[in-house]
Amino acid sequence: MQKPATAILFLLCFALLACSPADPDPDEGKGQQEPGQEYGVVADREGYSVKGYVSCDGEPLAGVVVSDGIHVTRTNLRGEYWLKSDERSDFVFVSAPSGTQVKTDGWKPGFYHRLTKSVTVARFDFELDKIDNDRHMMLAFADVHVSGRQPLLTTKPSWTRLPYDSLQVREHFIPDINDFAAGQSCPVYGISLGDMMQDMHIEKASLPQYMQTIRDLAFPTYHVVGNHDHLPDLPVISEDDQDAREFKELYMSNLGPRYYSFNAGRVHYVVLDVIQLVGGGTNKYRTRLSDAQMKWLKQDLELIQDRSSMNLVIAAHVGTHRFGNTANRPENGTVISNRDEIVSLCSGFNHVYVLSGHAHVSEVFKVNDNWTNIVHPSVCGSSWWSRTCTDGTKAAYTVYEFDGLSLRRTLKPYESGADEQMYIYADGQKSPDGNPAIIINVPAYELSKDRSGWTVTVKEEGTTASAERYDGKDPEFIETAALFYNADSSNQPKVTSHLFHYVPKNPDAMLTVTVSDSWGRSYSKTTTLTYE
Repeated sequence: MQKPATAILFLLCFALLACSPADPDPDEGKGQQEPGQEYGVVADREGYSVKGYVSCDGEPLAGVVVSDGIHVTRTNLRGEYWLKSDERSDFVFVSAPSGTQVKTDGWKPGFYHRLTKSVTVARFDFELDKIDNDRHMMLAFADVHVSGRQPLLTTKPSWTRLPYDSLQVREHFIPDINDFAAGQSCPVYGISLGDMMQDMHIEKASLPQYMQTIRDLAFPTYHVVGNHDHLPDLPVISEDDQDAREFKELYMSNLGPRYYSFNAGRVHYVVLDVIQLVGGGTNKYRTRLSDAQMKWLKQDLELIQDRSSMNLVIAAHVGTHRFGNTANRPENGTVISNRDEIVSLCSGFNHVYVLSGHAHVSEVFKVNDNWTNIVHPSVCGSSWWSRTCTDGTKAAYTVYEFDGLSLRRTLKPYESGADEQMYIYADGQKSPDGNPAIIINVPAYELSKDRSGWTVTVKEEGTTASAERYDGKDPEFIETAALFYNADSSNQPKVTSHLFHYVPKNPDAMLTVTVSDSWGRSYSKTTTLTYE
């Protein structure tokens, strides 16, 4: 007969393995059970200022990563952890392992606790829920820009006022994304990729207003710091810490840590703050990962035991790569300046996906077989005057459906269906060489240095041919900009790389345009040339 103590130990280990993705740290977090000590009673350890207990469905959870943003450790077999935090640390946060998720307060995920500076040894526990998230969806959106503005169309004689930006978010964006999430049969998470507010308009009042505006989001939503989420006209404390204390306090009191990680299924998510202020004045910054974050990232990634069995998602306001030479220079702020260091830390994963915003355009750039940077269109479109981005993309969010290691990506314009994957212009348009043509804008098209997995074809009188990709400006947004904006506005049409043209052999022929993506889905529309 098996001894009772052995049987209890076996059952405990089975419960731990059900929730834990990694072995417990053999060095950090050691603790011996005192006579009569119960699980959840965490003893002090000399030299450690933060301690706690991590559990899943009431059982101790081993091997869970816990950090204060500087030090990184894992829980022991008893679910206990200890950290040597100091005055540099503002939070302790848990990196929820796959098969679990943190508890939420409305949309707000409870993955962190604010450190208490006044106590010698602080204790913070984390209770996780077991959930099957091997298949899950991440809804990514960028550049909401809530600031309490009521856009004024000064170029119109009537001086038409549009609804407040916060009202547009609440009446258009939130209902659409909530309805989509409610229709799914798997766990749904969200991530806002920065520029939640608009610093130069109402400054400190805008972040609390943003929190109020999104209060009805119906799924756990994480956040990334953008350049407009930093307060202007504040001095730089240091190049490495990068932020004035006033900004940090405002952001932290509302949204918590500026960098952290979590897991869902076979995806490790890392959120980074890559905005560094470089002096007083509005919007003066550089795009770089601080040395402190780089050290933390190295520690965090080193605890992934089998990288080849995991995807890595990096969420940052500015990404690592853009398509083409002119938009891919670290020195001009379009990409992270020390990206090469980040790339070297991320080797070995099945695939690395970098999710970014900032540019108010859509761009999917497959750098190589293992690295893709996705620039997300803005929720605000062209700053709420028009819910169309400067490359012609309709204001949208992106659906990432992970199933194990596989990913299916869908661009979802809110207020329209997910089938709207192309915009066709046939009214008096011309090809780059001046011939009458149809122009096709495919915002979700995957650009590649080699060959894209997407195709854009046109069927004319029984014959199918490929449309030709080119760099240009969206025809409709050229007209939008002329109607809404002054010539010196930043909301002018931007050159994009996801335009295609096709010159018909018969000007009167019916044309069927088909866009096929990397996952075998096809979208078709018919059109004919029209003339001015």
